[in-house]
Amino acid sequence: MERRIIRRRYKLLADFSLVHSFLTDIVGIDLTRAMLDKLGQKYPGRNIELVCGNFFDICFGENKFDTAVPFQAMHHFSHSEKVKLYKKIYKALKSEGIYIECDYMVTEQSVEDELFAEYERLKCELEIPDGGFYHFDIPCTIDNQIILLKKAGFTSAEMVWRMGNTTIIVAKNKVLTLSLWRSR
Repeated sequence: MERRIIRRRYKLLADFSLVHSFLTDIVGIDLTRAMLDKLGQKYPGRNIELVCGNFFDICFGENKFDTAVPFQAMHHFSHSEKVKLYKKIYKALKSEGIYIECDYMVTEQSVEDELFAEYERLKCELEIPDGGFYHFDIPCTIDNQIILLKKAGFTSAEMVWRMGNTTIIVAKNKVLTLSLWRSR
């Protein structure tokens, strides 16, 4: 039975109306019960498992999912947090699994650096401990996102779509190889 991780916004399924027509099992994860309730209301009768919690505390299992699709969720995490989470997702995907990230990303390293510095300044000012959560957008550059995905184990990652700062990156768990047979 196929299962997929869909994170953050119920709008994802509405925007990708063709996707939900063939999905068999979906796991929706969000920090807020209200967003999960909206997802359940939008698709009554669908086999959707709704999990209220954060990515870091939930066990995804291993070799369980065909696809993982976080939507506008990853730009809240540092590089090290992303690598940790990407490794967890990588393990949860089947050997030919696909990761599709739709998120806010920047193109200039100077913009990323400025946003990360401001985030650290705010955490210090508000006395938020390491590991504590403060909602602040800290998007990475597209290049850094790809590097982080590969660092986590994905064999390929590429940007496939971009409009404004919204970007979709597709990463694959393993490169498919073809064996060449030689007739004797």
